[in-house]
Amino acid sequence: MIHDTLTKLETKLTAAQQLDESTRGEVEQLMKTLHAEIDVLARTHTTAAWQITEKVVRVESAEAHELHEALQSLSVEVTGFEQSHPKLTQLVNRISTTLANLGI
Repeated sequence: MIHDTLTKLETKLTAAQQLDESTRGEVEQLMKTLHAEIDVLARTHTTAAWQITEKVVRVESAEAHELHEALQSLSVEVTGFEQSHPKLTQLVNRISTTLANLGI
C-alpha cells in the first residue's frame, strides 16, 4: 500500500515541470531516505504498521455513529507511532511541506 503511494508520488514528481534541479534533487534524496526508513520499519515494526492500517480501514468503513470512536482510536495509534518514530515523522512532515509548497 505505502509503496504504491510512493510510486504514484514519484511519477508526479518526475512529470513536475516547476521543479528546478536543486529542488528536484532535494526531493529525490528525501524520497530515497523515506524508502529506506519504510523498509527498516517494515522489517522491525510490522505489528505497529498493521495496527495503524487496521485503524484506517475501520475509519473508512465506519458508520456515522461509529466514526468518532474510530477516529479517536486512530489518533491514539498515530500519536504513539509518532512518539516512537520521530525521525520518520519528521521526514514525512518535511516531504509533505516541500510538496505542498510546490503545489504538488
